[in-house]
Amino acid sequence: MVKRDFEAASMGSRGFKSKSAKAHMDNGAIPANISTVSKTDTVIIGNGPSALALSYLLHGNEPWYSPSEPHPDSVLHRKLLKKVGLSPLSDSQQDVRLYDVLRTPNDCDDITCHFPASVSMSYSTAALPLNTLLDTLLRPLADVDMEESISRVGWRKTNSDIVPHVILGEELKAGGQWAGDEVWFGDEDDEESDNGLKTLSYADLLSLPGYSLGDHYKQKYHKDMDPYYRPTRRLVAEYYATYPRKVGIEDVLFPGTSVTNVEKINDNSGFNFLVSIKLKSKSGSTSHEAHVIRCRNVVLGTGIFSHRIPPPPVFAPFFESRLDTTEKLRDDNPENTLTTGQLPLLVVGSGYTAADAILCNQGKRPIVHVYRWDPEERPSPLRGCHPQAYPGYAGVYRQMKDAVLKKQSATNEIYQGFPNAVVTETRADGTVKLSMKSEDGTFHETFIRVADIEVCIGRRGRLDYLAPALCKEIGIKNIDYSNMESPNNARESQLPLTLARTVTSSRRYSTRSRKPMLHPTTSGTAGKVWVRYSSLRERVERNIEVTPNVFIIGSLTGDSLVRFAMGGCVYSAGRIISNNVPIIDSSDSSTAASETSSISESEEPQKLFDGRYYSEMLGCFILLLHSSGVF
Repeated sequence: MVKRDFEAASMGSRGFKSKSAKAHMDNGAIPANISTVSKTDTVIIGNGPSALALSYLLHGNEPWYSPSEPHPDSVLHRKLLKKVGLSPLSDSQQDVRLYDVLRTPNDCDDITCHFPASVSMSYSTAALPLNTLLDTLLRPLADVDMEESISRVGWRKTNSDIVPHVILGEELKAGGQWAGDEVWFGDEDDEESDNGLKTLSYADLLSLPGYSLGDHYKQKYHKDMDPYYRPTRRLVAEYYATYPRKVGIEDVLFPGTSVTNVEKINDNSGFNFLVSIKLKSKSGSTSHEAHVIRCRNVVLGTGIFSHRIPPPPVFAPFFESRLDTTEKLRDDNPENTLTTGQLPLLVVGSGYTAADAILCNQGKRPIVHVYRWDPEERPSPLRGCHPQAYPGYAGVYRQMKDAVLKKQSATNEIYQGFPNAVVTETRADGTVKLSMKSEDGTFHETFIRVADIEVCIGRRGRLDYLAPALCKEIGIKNIDYSNMESPNNARESQLPLTLARTVTSSRRYSTRSRKPMLHPTTSGTAGKVWVRYSSLRERVERNIEVTPNVFIIGSLTGDSLVRFAMGGCVYSAGRIISNNVPIIDSSDSSTAASETSSISESEEPQKLFDGRYYSEMLGCFILLLHSSGVF
């Protein structure tokens, strides 16, 4: 394999000759020199945890399994060794590079086929086998004993496997959705307080390789983190924003970059993808000039939770008037210390986001909660939250249940629950009409007046940036949300995906930031390509590389937990590295060819032998035999 030491050839991890010094990463500021990137090996779209982990791998950090401390699953241990021709009974056992045991989807199937029937270990049956495999290697006993969950994966730095790449993400900081404008954080001033919203996962299950969340916690608070600690979302967002600098991958990170189109072309050089981008400023505005990057590989990591499902049209009268009123109030009150008296907040939804809205506003204003209640067919996900582990979510679920059992809408002055009520009308003055079904089957209506509305009916991903032909090749199954947003409704098409936010919240939101921005030459890509966990599941179950040189990572695979991100990242990195060759700068092809030839001949000349060279060598060999008397 040709050694690819790009630093020696004046090439960086991005794969282009830098025209200026590395841009200063001002806590998520946009590097001005993204325009110098015209060609690279791999473009990673999305800057969430999975994209950051993949970049760590492509920077030459290889994952190795060490048999000196075998995995608790002895069957898995033997399979990993046999994959590379090692005997489990050998006294001198070599470490196993995970890229070498995961070359094809069949390799993963062979290694994980015993997982469902395993007696010694409990493996997830919901996650992809590939993601389950890396999860159990990184955290073998995480579901049984976090304190005894010692990783069986080590990381080795090598310059030979550095792949030129860039990370393009809309958010102005690394972290993907964690850095987004629509994340509820709560009002905690410190990690040790109980006011902040905690994550569902333990801290270690949110960690990335090279610099863990525990490392970040210790550096910030100067003490070790408890194995069963659930951090606040603010701390996790801070950790992901800090991660690129800590592990040395910030040179390829370009936050505030909107990918507007990805198109596949036929090119003999192998750079078969054109990725069109636009830059966003810190204020959220987008530049009009498009820039195009050519690449060999495209990695899709934008997730399935990037956008809220748009509110139904019935909420449009309130939101449209509320936008004008809120902006006027913000202009008059720049410190954002608005008050709304005792008017309640209306929350619509029965999931985690709705519960977050309630928890962040309880105690500040009354809450009116409209939600679906169907525990038999469609139970709320809050039902599975244990009161000790998730007291906040369990408390909201208890309030929802009390409203049902008491057969009345009002449970107290702070919280009013309206199970299975339907919002039939909203008005500009905040009046909301609710329709409810009585026990005798008749419907009755009630009117309430609210200060604000949060419509929390779910989140989905969007792949509008893919050209239609590429969408078809990948096999994306679009979700029909015509009942929620009709493209024929001019008023609704102007409505942002969510304008419902509380005036006491400090969250930022740009009405322009979520509109699909399309490449000027491919206006036919207009439309909204919605995806959820099942949209690409069938495809990735066959192969993470859903079509040649296009990879799916993160929650787009259908596995939404960060702990299951590494499987797709390791497999994708192995495939990309195995196909990687040095990039030739087209602006100076003769010089680049000379540099490539010089580097290659000095390190592995057998890769460049042509027919004439073999003929000359054969002639010399025959003369040598003649002189020695063999012939």
